Amino acid sequence: MEKKNVKLSYQPDFDFQLLGLASRENDYKLSWAINKALNINLSKSPDLEIKNPKFSEIQSFSVYSYFLEEREEEILLISNRCAHGYLIEELKNIDFFLLFRGFNKIEIINYSSEIKLLDELFAVLNIDVESLKSKQKFIF
Repeated sequence: MEKKNVKLSYQPDFDFQLLGLASRENDYKLSWAINKALNINLSKSPDLEIKNPKFSEIQSFSVYSYFLEEREEEILLISNRCAHGYLIEELKNIDFFLLFRGFNKIEIINYSSEIKLLDELFAVLNIDVESLKSKQKFIF
């Protein structure tokens, strides 16, 4: 019987919107300010740990999450910086990412408008996920 080779390819679905946040605040202070502005409840989740071949240590990025079960919507606040580098190297000027999954574009525009009013932030940027080289780091 002849061997048959089957090649599988997997293309992850990046079905989320991403905002880049620049702030001098700590993660917990920023999450508190976002909670207050958006009337949500971001809470501390386990850190996102990534083994980067450039470093011997594991990179650990803080994560705060909010999940609205009945609508299957999720908001994540993810740090872009740790002691051993960046989550997304090409965006070193970004301190945090705010990831929206399950929301429509109008809701995200409204949330973005509210977030831009926060004194804790000095920049809020819409990020095109498809243009990021290391976008697969957001699949966890």
